Amino acid sequence: MGIGFLNAGDVQNIQKLQAEKKALELKLEAYALKKKIIEMEQFFEKTRVEKEERLERERALVQLKNDLRANRTKRKVYNKQYKG
Repeated sequence: MGIGFLNAGDVQNIQKLQAEKKALELKLEAYALKKKIIEMEQFFEKTRVEKEERLERERALVQLKNDLRANRTKRKVYNKQYKG
């Protein structure tokens, strides 16, 4: 049996299988895109959280420096009162 002897039913079955294959390929592509979008969203969220944590550490460091500066100033004033 060769290719030349395919009947109309066989041709329809082949076309149906090709259409199903194409549909599955498109579905797979859609899932791949969806996965990529989810990965990008997770990356952006991770980056946002890291940025917030970094800013919080920087604010805490600035506050610590300000507190230390204020303590030094208070000590200078206190020492001047009792030395002078």
